[in-house]
Amino acid sequence: MNKNEFQIFDLYSECVAAVRDGQVIYANPAAERFFGRSIAGEQIQTVLPSSLTAFAGTHYTGSAQLCGQAVTVDAVLCGKVWIYTILPSAESGDDEFLAAAGSAIRSQAAIIQLASTFLRPHIEDLENEKLTAYAAMLNRSCRQMLRLADHMALVSKELSDVHQAENCPVLDLVQLCSDLADVLQLFVPLQHIHLQLKVPEQPVLFAGPQERIQQMLLNILSNSMKYTPEGGTVTLQLTEASGGPCITISDTGCGISSDRLLNIFQAYRMPPAFSDSKQGVGLGLAAARRIAEYLGGTLLLESRVNEGTRVTIQLPDNIRRRDPVVREPASPAPDSFSKILTELSDVLDYTSFYSQFDED
Repeated sequence: MNKNEFQIFDLYSECVAAVRDGQVIYANPAAERFFGRSIAGEQIQTVLPSSLTAFAGTHYTGSAQLCGQAVTVDAVLCGKVWIYTILPSAESGDDEFLAAAGSAIRSQAAIIQLASTFLRPHIEDLENEKLTAYAAMLNRSCRQMLRLADHMALVSKELSDVHQAENCPVLDLVQLCSDLADVLQLFVPLQHIHLQLKVPEQPVLFAGPQERIQQMLLNILSNSMKYTPEGGTVTLQLTEASGGPCITISDTGCGISSDRLLNIFQAYRMPPAFSDSKQGVGLGLAAARRIAEYLGGTLLLESRVNEGTRVTIQLPDNIRRRDPVVREPASPAPDSFSKILTELSDVLDYTSFYSQFDED
């Protein structure tokens, strides 16, 4: 491709840049307006985070904070030229309305779940299989509503609890991932899939809120479990890169077509569903992206249809200048187990919500 062929992008409202051998050889007017300067001639590493440029594939999508905005970055290799499209993350609807609606849904769902909890022992005393199954279905539906409400609130407001790393405990991510995998191992056999955990022997430290990090990982893991067929594998891998901890979640699922990748992190955008029962409302990846960004990291997704999907979360090294007083993540307590069950409510069959699994 020569420079004249890039002129078609002059009309685009999205930011578009062409890169050859690491140098920006073209940037459209929208990109110049977004960055406040002409980036042509600059090295792409000075424009985008290195985690979104040091990639060996041919097509990927990632999210990051640029110029004070949350953006989605889509990169496609055309011959020897990378075409980067930068799309500011659009807010879906009125933020205040979403937050209020999420709060109302959460309140009503909690009341229904509480009533279900009170009724459950009486239903079990009747030893009626149909009533027990209905109670499990009700419990699952309540958790789906709670999950939806939390995601609506998450994508519609600032995350005040993850802004300042110096105010957060230093966690051992090896222990956090191991504890999470231990709980998931209770459920993956019910999906007839395999879960692999790959973590280093030495601790990998990061300063951040444990619950938000778990929530981010569970949002992605639940998607992988949802769209991985029987006999498939979901892998949770943690490494320590030069720039900070790197978490990768990959699967051997159905994959996502390339034409859907650009909008994959936008709220209410769903990948092709395996079946109606597996559809959500498209908030999981948007919520995970929001958490990753406010942790100071980037989230990158690559996928091939019928081969699978890989999501890479690059977190910053935010403890280098601190005295790392480490607080290992606590082993899942009943309340955290309940939260994990809620995050997996879109994946698991209602039989997982019988009382032997769901003890609040």
